[in-house]
Amino acid sequence: MTPLIVVVRRRALALGVTCIVAISATACSSSAPGLSSAEFTKQANAICVDVRTQLRAVAAPADITQAAVQYEKLLKISQAGVDQLAALKTSGADTDTRRALVDAFNAADAQLSVAVKAAAAKDDAAMNDAGTAYRTSIDAMHAIATKAGLDGCAAEGGGATADSVPDTSPVGTTAGTAVSAGTVQFVDATTLITPWDGQTFVSLTETEAGSLIDSLASDPNDPVKIVAAGALNVTDDTSRAQSLVLFFQLDQQLADADIKTFLGVIVGSATDATDTTIGTTSGVAFTAPEGLSSFATVHGDTAIIVLGQDAATVATTVTGLFAANPAL
Repeated sequence: MTPLIVVVRRRALALGVTCIVAISATACSSSAPGLSSAEFTKQANAICVDVRTQLRAVAAPADITQAAVQYEKLLKISQAGVDQLAALKTSGADTDTRRALVDAFNAADAQLSVAVKAAAAKDDAAMNDAGTAYRTSIDAMHAIATKAGLDGCAAEGGGATADSVPDTSPVGTTAGTAVSAGTVQFVDATTLITPWDGQTFVSLTETEAGSLIDSLASDPNDPVKIVAAGALNVTDDTSRAQSLVLFFQLDQQLADADIKTFLGVIVGSATDATDTTIGTTSGVAFTAPEGLSSFATVHGDTAIIVLGQDAATVATTVTGLFAANPAL
Protein backbone atom coordinates (compact mmCIF):
# COMPACT_ATOMS: atom_id res chain seq x y z
CA MET A 1 0.00 0.00 0.00
CA THR A 2 1.20 3.50 -0.76
CA PRO A 3 2.45 5.14 2.46
CA LEU A 4 -0.20 7.42 3.89
CA ILE A 5 0.49 11.12 3.33
CA VAL A 6 -1.21 13.96 5.15
CA VAL A 7 -4.90 13.17 4.77
CA VAL A 8 -6.06 15.81 7.22
CA ARG A 9 -4.30 19.13 6.81
CA ARG A 10 -3.44 21.57 9.61
CA ARG A 11 -4.28 18.88 12.16
CA ALA A 12 -7.96 19.29 11.35
CA LEU A 13 -8.81 16.10 13.23
CA ALA A 14 -7.35 17.63 16.36
CA LEU A 15 -7.74 21.36 15.86
CA GLY A 16 -11.11 21.23 14.16
CA VAL A 17 -12.80 19.27 16.89
CA THR A 18 -12.23 22.01 19.46
CA CYS A 19 -14.61 24.14 17.41
CA ILE A 20 -17.54 21.81 17.98
CA VAL A 21 -17.00 20.00 21.27
CA ALA A 22 -19.41 21.47 23.78
CA ILE A 23 -16.95 21.55 26.66
CA SER A 24 -14.68 23.97 24.79
CA ALA A 25 -17.16 25.91 22.66
CA THR A 26 -16.05 29.23 24.11
CA ALA A 27 -12.55 28.63 22.75
CA CYS A 28 -13.78 28.32 19.17
CA SER A 29 -14.46 31.21 16.87
CA SER A 30 -17.22 29.29 15.13
CA SER A 31 -19.45 30.02 18.11
CA ALA A 32 -19.29 33.72 17.23
CA PRO A 33 -22.01 35.29 15.05
CA GLY A 34 -21.49 34.94 11.33
CA LEU A 35 -20.82 37.77 8.93
CA SER A 36 -23.73 39.87 7.77
CA SER A 37 -24.89 39.05 4.24
CA ALA A 38 -23.43 42.31 2.98
CA GLU A 39 -20.05 41.63 4.57
CA PHE A 40 -20.01 38.04 3.31
CA THR A 41 -20.72 39.25 -0.23
CA LYS A 42 -17.98 41.86 0.06
CA GLN A 43 -15.36 39.45 1.38
CA ALA A 44 -16.23 36.59 -0.98
CA ASN A 45 -16.09 38.88 -4.00
CA ALA A 46 -12.74 40.27 -2.85
CA ILE A 47 -11.31 36.76 -2.50
CA CYS A 48 -12.51 35.72 -5.96
CA VAL A 49 -11.19 38.86 -7.64
CA ASP A 50 -7.81 38.60 -5.91
CA VAL A 51 -7.37 34.95 -6.84
CA ARG A 52 -8.50 35.60 -10.41
CA THR A 53 -5.86 38.34 -10.71
CA GLN A 54 -3.14 35.97 -9.49
CA LEU A 55 -4.28 33.20 -11.81
CA ARG A 56 -4.27 35.45 -14.84
CA ALA A 57 -0.71 36.47 -14.01
CA VAL A 58 0.47 32.89 -14.59
CA ALA A 59 1.85 32.60 -18.11
CA ALA A 60 -0.11 30.31 -20.40
CA PRO A 61 1.84 27.18 -21.35
CA ALA A 62 3.13 27.16 -24.91
CA ASP A 63 2.68 23.42 -25.25
CA ILE A 64 1.78 20.29 -23.32
CA THR A 65 5.32 19.99 -21.98
CA GLN A 66 4.87 23.23 -20.02
CA ALA A 67 1.25 22.60 -19.12
CA ALA A 68 1.83 20.41 -16.07
CA VAL A 69 4.05 23.03 -14.42
CA GLN A 70 1.75 25.93 -15.20
CA TYR A 71 -1.43 24.12 -14.17
CA GLU A 72 0.22 23.15 -10.89
CA LYS A 73 0.88 26.84 -10.25
CA LEU A 74 -2.79 27.59 -10.89
CA LEU A 75 -3.86 24.86 -8.52
CA LYS A 76 -1.66 26.15 -5.68
CA ILE A 77 -2.97 29.69 -6.08
CA SER A 78 -6.52 28.35 -6.08
CA GLN A 79 -5.92 26.32 -2.93
CA ALA A 80 -5.06 29.46 -1.01
CA GLY A 81 -8.20 31.13 -2.32
CA VAL A 82 -10.62 28.40 -1.38
CA ASP A 83 -9.09 28.18 2.09
CA GLN A 84 -9.99 31.85 2.53
CA LEU A 85 -13.50 31.33 1.17
CA ALA A 86 -14.14 28.26 3.33
CA ALA A 87 -12.93 30.13 6.42
CA LEU A 88 -15.55 32.89 6.13
CA LYS A 89 -17.86 32.79 9.15
CA THR A 90 -21.36 32.67 7.73
CA SER A 91 -24.87 31.89 8.89
CA GLY A 92 -28.19 30.93 7.35
CA ALA A 93 -28.47 31.03 3.58
CA ASP A 94 -24.96 32.46 3.25
CA THR A 95 -23.57 29.25 4.75
CA ASP A 96 -25.42 27.23 2.11
CA THR A 97 -24.01 29.49 -0.60
CA ARG A 98 -20.46 29.24 0.71
CA ARG A 99 -20.59 25.45 0.92
CA ALA A 100 -22.11 25.17 -2.55
CA LEU A 101 -19.35 27.34 -4.00
CA VAL A 102 -16.65 25.31 -2.27
CA ASP A 103 -18.22 22.07 -3.52
CA ALA A 104 -18.21 23.42 -7.08
CA PHE A 105 -14.60 24.53 -6.70
CA ASN A 106 -13.75 21.06 -5.39
CA ALA A 107 -15.23 19.39 -8.44
CA ALA A 108 -13.55 21.81 -10.85
CA ASP A 109 -10.11 21.63 -9.39
CA ALA A 110 -10.22 17.88 -8.96
CA GLN A 111 -10.35 17.91 -12.76
CA LEU A 112 -7.53 20.45 -12.86
CA SER A 113 -5.48 18.00 -10.82
CA VAL A 114 -6.29 15.29 -13.37
CA ALA A 115 -5.18 17.66 -16.12
CA VAL A 116 -1.85 18.21 -14.37
CA LYS A 117 -1.19 14.47 -14.35
CA ALA A 118 -2.36 14.07 -17.93
CA ALA A 119 -0.10 16.88 -19.09
CA ALA A 120 2.86 15.34 -17.28
CA ALA A 121 2.12 12.07 -19.07
CA LYS A 122 1.62 13.95 -22.37
CA ASP A 123 -1.84 12.39 -22.64
CA ASP A 124 -3.81 14.84 -24.79
CA ALA A 125 -7.04 12.84 -24.68
CA ALA A 126 -7.12 12.62 -20.89
CA MET A 127 -6.25 16.30 -20.60
CA ASN A 128 -9.10 17.28 -22.92
CA ASP A 129 -11.56 15.06 -21.05
CA ALA A 130 -10.52 16.74 -17.80
CA GLY A 131 -11.05 20.10 -19.46
CA THR A 132 -14.60 19.24 -20.45
CA ALA A 133 -15.46 18.13 -16.92
CA TYR A 134 -13.69 21.18 -15.52
CA ARG A 135 -15.78 23.59 -17.57
CA THR A 136 -18.98 21.88 -16.46
CA SER A 137 -18.04 22.45 -12.82
CA ILE A 138 -17.00 26.04 -13.50
CA ASP A 139 -20.38 26.69 -15.14
CA ALA A 140 -22.06 25.33 -12.03
CA MET A 141 -19.94 27.59 -9.84
CA HIS A 142 -20.84 30.60 -11.98
CA ALA A 143 -24.54 29.78 -11.66
CA ILE A 144 -24.28 29.56 -7.87
CA ALA A 145 -22.39 32.85 -7.67
CA THR A 146 -24.80 34.64 -10.00
CA LYS A 147 -27.85 33.46 -8.06
CA ALA A 148 -26.27 34.64 -4.80
CA GLY A 149 -25.30 38.03 -6.22
CA LEU A 150 -21.57 37.34 -5.92
CA ASP A 151 -20.52 39.22 -9.04
CA GLY A 152 -16.82 38.85 -8.27
CA CYS A 153 -17.16 35.06 -8.43
CA ALA A 154 -19.56 34.95 -11.38
CA ALA A 155 -18.63 34.43 -15.02
CA GLU A 156 -17.89 38.07 -15.78
CA GLY A 157 -16.04 38.59 -12.52
CA GLY A 158 -14.09 35.70 -11.08
CA GLY A 159 -14.72 32.95 -13.59
CA ALA A 160 -12.75 31.08 -16.18
CA THR A 161 -11.20 33.06 -19.00
CA ALA A 162 -10.62 31.60 -22.43
CA ASP A 163 -7.64 33.83 -23.10
CA SER A 164 -5.77 32.60 -20.03
CA VAL A 165 -4.55 29.40 -21.68
CA PRO A 166 -3.79 28.17 -25.20
CA ASP A 167 -6.61 26.64 -27.24
CA THR A 168 -5.00 23.20 -26.92
CA SER A 169 -5.35 23.21 -23.15
CA PRO A 170 -8.38 21.74 -21.41
CA VAL A 171 -8.67 24.31 -18.69
CA GLY A 172 -8.85 28.02 -18.09
CA THR A 173 -8.58 29.67 -14.71
CA THR A 174 -10.88 29.73 -11.74
CA ALA A 175 -11.42 31.85 -8.68
CA GLY A 176 -11.67 28.74 -6.50
CA THR A 177 -9.83 25.54 -5.78
CA ALA A 178 -10.11 21.95 -4.68
CA VAL A 179 -9.21 20.92 -1.18
CA SER A 180 -10.87 17.54 -1.58
CA ALA A 181 -11.75 15.19 -4.40
CA GLY A 182 -15.28 15.09 -3.10
CA THR A 183 -17.58 16.13 -0.30
CA VAL A 184 -17.31 14.29 3.02
CA GLN A 185 -20.70 12.89 4.04
CA PHE A 186 -21.96 13.55 7.56
CA VAL A 187 -23.62 10.53 9.16
CA ASP A 188 -25.85 10.65 12.24
CA ALA A 189 -23.88 8.31 14.50
CA THR A 190 -26.81 7.92 16.91
CA THR A 191 -28.45 5.64 14.34
CA LEU A 192 -25.42 3.35 14.20
CA ILE A 193 -24.07 3.18 17.74
CA THR A 194 -25.58 1.06 20.52
CA PRO A 195 -25.99 3.02 23.80
CA TRP A 196 -24.10 1.95 26.92
CA ASP A 197 -24.89 2.25 30.62
CA GLY A 198 -23.82 5.31 32.56
CA GLN A 199 -23.55 7.80 29.73
CA THR A 200 -26.01 9.42 27.33
CA PHE A 201 -25.18 10.69 23.86
CA VAL A 202 -26.71 12.91 21.20
CA SER A 203 -25.68 13.78 17.66
CA LEU A 204 -24.22 17.14 16.67
CA THR A 205 -26.37 20.09 15.78
CA GLU A 206 -26.52 21.08 12.12
CA THR A 207 -24.08 23.94 12.76
CA GLU A 208 -21.64 21.68 14.62
CA ALA A 209 -21.86 19.06 11.87
CA GLY A 210 -21.10 21.73 9.29
CA SER A 211 -18.05 22.87 11.26
CA LEU A 212 -16.77 19.30 11.40
CA ILE A 213 -17.22 18.68 7.69
CA ASP A 214 -15.64 22.02 6.81
CA SER A 215 -12.54 21.06 8.81
CA LEU A 216 -11.96 17.85 6.84
CA ALA A 217 -10.08 19.09 3.79
CA SER A 218 -7.96 16.52 1.96
CA ASP A 219 -5.96 16.78 -1.22
CA PRO A 220 -7.30 15.06 -4.37
CA ASN A 221 -3.94 13.29 -4.66
CA ASP A 222 -4.03 11.77 -1.18
CA PRO A 223 -3.99 7.95 -1.40
CA VAL A 224 -6.37 7.63 1.56
CA LYS A 225 -9.38 9.89 1.98
CA ILE A 226 -12.12 10.45 4.53
CA VAL A 227 -15.46 9.66 2.89
CA ALA A 228 -17.82 10.03 5.85
CA ALA A 229 -17.80 11.42 9.37
CA GLY A 230 -20.04 11.30 12.41
CA ALA A 231 -19.88 12.40 16.03
CA LEU A 232 -21.49 11.98 19.42
CA ASN A 233 -21.67 14.50 22.25
CA VAL A 234 -21.55 12.29 25.35
CA THR A 235 -22.58 13.22 28.91
CA ASP A 236 -21.91 11.13 32.02
CA ASP A 237 -25.22 10.45 33.77
CA THR A 238 -23.70 10.94 37.24
CA SER A 239 -20.84 13.43 37.03
CA ARG A 240 -22.21 15.30 33.97
CA ALA A 241 -18.68 15.26 32.56
CA GLN A 242 -18.70 15.62 28.80
CA SER A 243 -16.77 13.99 25.99
CA LEU A 244 -16.88 13.99 22.21
CA VAL A 245 -16.57 10.89 20.02
CA LEU A 246 -15.59 11.40 16.38
CA PHE A 247 -15.91 8.71 13.71
CA PHE A 248 -14.14 8.92 10.34
CA GLN A 249 -14.76 6.34 7.63
CA LEU A 250 -11.84 6.00 5.23
CA ASP A 251 -12.00 4.87 1.63
CA GLN A 252 -9.90 1.78 2.41
CA GLN A 253 -8.59 -0.33 5.25
CA LEU A 254 -5.14 0.70 6.46
CA ALA A 255 -2.11 -1.51 6.86
CA ASP A 256 -0.38 -1.41 10.24
CA ALA A 257 2.30 1.02 9.01
CA ASP A 258 -0.34 3.36 7.61
CA ILE A 259 -2.35 3.22 10.84
CA LYS A 260 0.73 4.43 12.70
CA THR A 261 1.18 7.26 10.19
CA PHE A 262 -2.51 8.21 10.37
CA LEU A 263 -2.39 8.37 14.16
CA GLY A 264 0.74 10.49 13.89
CA VAL A 265 -1.19 12.99 11.77
CA ILE A 266 -3.95 13.15 14.37
CA VAL A 267 -1.53 13.59 17.25
CA GLY A 268 0.41 16.26 15.37
CA SER A 269 2.83 18.17 17.57
CA ALA A 270 1.53 16.85 20.89
CA THR A 271 4.56 16.00 23.04
CA ASP A 272 2.81 13.58 25.39
CA ALA A 273 1.52 11.02 22.86
CA THR A 274 1.65 7.53 24.34
CA ASP A 275 0.69 4.14 22.94
CA THR A 276 -1.84 2.74 25.36
CA THR A 277 -4.75 0.34 25.80
CA ILE A 278 -8.07 1.33 27.35
CA GLY A 279 -10.08 -1.75 28.23
CA THR A 280 -9.42 -3.94 25.20
CA THR A 281 -8.87 -1.10 22.74
CA SER A 282 -5.37 -0.11 21.66
CA GLY A 283 -4.55 3.38 20.47
CA VAL A 284 -2.72 6.60 21.26
CA ALA A 285 -3.44 8.89 24.21
CA PHE A 286 -2.46 12.55 23.93
CA THR A 287 -3.45 16.07 24.89
CA ALA A 288 -5.29 17.95 22.16
CA PRO A 289 -5.55 21.76 21.83
CA GLU A 290 -7.21 23.58 24.73
CA GLY A 291 -5.91 20.86 27.06
CA LEU A 292 -8.46 18.21 26.10
CA SER A 293 -7.55 14.65 27.03
CA SER A 294 -7.73 12.54 23.87
CA PHE A 295 -7.55 8.97 22.62
CA ALA A 296 -7.32 7.89 18.97
CA THR A 297 -7.58 4.47 17.42
CA VAL A 298 -8.08 2.94 13.97
CA HIS A 299 -10.09 -0.22 13.32
CA GLY A 300 -10.22 -1.42 9.72
CA ASP A 301 -11.45 1.51 7.67
CA THR A 302 -12.71 3.52 10.65
CA ALA A 303 -10.76 6.04 12.74
CA ILE A 304 -12.19 6.99 16.14
CA ILE A 305 -11.15 9.90 18.34
CA VAL A 306 -12.48 10.52 21.86
CA LEU A 307 -11.89 13.86 23.58
CA GLY A 308 -12.86 14.73 27.13
CA GLN A 309 -12.36 17.02 30.10
CA ASP A 310 -9.91 14.59 31.67
CA ALA A 311 -8.35 11.18 31.12
CA ALA A 312 -10.88 9.43 33.37
CA THR A 313 -13.81 10.76 31.35
CA VAL A 314 -12.16 9.64 28.11
CA ALA A 315 -11.45 6.18 29.54
CA THR A 316 -15.06 5.77 30.66
CA THR A 317 -16.35 6.73 27.22
CA VAL A 318 -13.90 4.49 25.35
CA THR A 319 -14.65 1.51 27.58
CA GLY A 320 -18.42 1.91 27.31
CA LEU A 321 -18.40 2.58 23.57
CA PHE A 322 -16.39 -0.49 22.61
CA ALA A 323 -18.06 -2.79 25.14
CA ALA A 324 -21.48 -1.95 23.67
CA ASN A 325 -20.21 -1.93 20.08
CA PRO A 326 -17.64 -4.73 19.74
CA ALA A 327 -17.91 -4.67 15.93
CA LEU A 328 -16.23 -1.25 15.77
